[in-house]
Amino acid sequence: MAQNPLRLKNHVLLMALAAAYPVVSYGAAAARVDFAVGTVQAVAAGGAQRPLSKGAEISAGETIRTGDDGRAQLRFADGALMSLQPRTEFRIDAYTYASKGEGEDKGFFNLLKGGLRTITGLIGRSNRDAYRVTTQVATIGIRGTEYSAGYTNANNDALVVHTGEGRIEVCNAGGCVLIAGGESALVGGSKQPPARTTTPPVLRPAPPATAEQVVYATGETRSASGGLIPLSTPLPSGTNYAVAQFGIKGGSPFINAISAPGSINATFGPASELLGFSNFANNWAATEIAGTFSTDGVIGWGVWKTGNLVNSGVVDPLQNMHYVIGVPTSTTDMLSLAGITATFGLAGYTFPTTPSGLVGDAPVSGTLTAQFGGSLSTLVGVDMTVPVAGVTHKFSGTIFTSGVGPGFSGTVASCVNCSSTFINGFFAGQNASHAGLTYRFVSTPLGEQVGGAAAFKR
Repeated sequence: MAQNPLRLKNHVLLMALAAAYPVVSYGAAAARVDFAVGTVQAVAAGGAQRPLSKGAEISAGETIRTGDDGRAQLRFADGALMSLQPRTEFRIDAYTYASKGEGEDKGFFNLLKGGLRTITGLIGRSNRDAYRVTTQVATIGIRGTEYSAGYTNANNDALVVHTGEGRIEVCNAGGCVLIAGGESALVGGSKQPPARTTTPPVLRPAPPATAEQVVYATGETRSASGGLIPLSTPLPSGTNYAVAQFGIKGGSPFINAISAPGSINATFGPASELLGFSNFANNWAATEIAGTFSTDGVIGWGVWKTGNLVNSGVVDPLQNMHYVIGVPTSTTDMLSLAGITATFGLAGYTFPTTPSGLVGDAPVSGTLTAQFGGSLSTLVGVDMTVPVAGVTHKFSGTIFTSGVGPGFSGTVASCVNCSSTFINGFFAGQNASHAGLTYRFVSTPLGEQVGGAAAFKR
């Protein structure tokens, strides 16, 4: 793929959702159908057609066609999600995933007509040449996680692409352009250079409102009114929440957690996006949401690109505020868990950011363990790997809950390529089924603070 001649000045916040969609073995199949509505068919290379329904397997070489009323979501073996719009033809040219990080992994696709939205999986993360989507007028390569693409006319000779989170590269004979989160590009022909535009693709039926487009990751299931329906149980607005935060407040980095039950009144949108919350005199409100996700109706996480904190008429602007919010585990449940040791896997995370605008572009990994103490403090072990700007940071150590409550905080002892790692978090759900935290450390190679959020599940 040609090198991009343009250097972007705008950085975006990325949401890593691959952790919420674990990779599974599909045998010889490239993908399975998560859901299909209306007319959806697979067409083999020889022309044989078969209808597709939930659970059907799709192999390399097949073309998926959706009718005027058709819509389908595909889940690929590497964890990628692909949502196909009505009147779309999408072909899997070649697909190999060995789940061993070997060089033969590849995903080559062709958007023949119509439109799609996708969250990329593991293929292409370490070797960008292993992934591409070919269209009639340009080739799309990935530099991030989520984008949409659609033809603008019946001749399929003009294309609009839009990056929701991450970055993509759009190339043709006229040149290449790198499209960051929130940006769009128009390709007017196969020899016309891709150019940025303020108009994103119109994927019919009409796309959801801006706040809902952010959470496309959960799929394209829609209500009767056309709104997105979260695949997991939604988080309802109300008072029984705990929250942990990291971000820039009034120009300075901050980290904070509020885990006392009933002290937070949170407001969520229709797809569990956190719109704002209040605790006592503090009122936190999002003005631009960069990404959001939730799971099991218990815990959610995301990033506000911008927002405001208002306290007694004083306004502090917020930037790059990472958060985890969830239903805190009750004191009764914390007591009943006495003597139990539990391990929590990573359910999802935000890509970390720095005050200067650096954004992590590689997967975060980690585990959390808990030795529940009953009437004593619970010992919480955290072990995480956080890559930023080519530097891999690893921090680990133990912290404690404050008595029998669900909240925990403290500084961990070990940090590779970093120092002063502070963590704020809480257990969430019945019997501490989940946990969430935000972290902040000083990157010694980068010379600035790094922070993000993570959610865990037993």
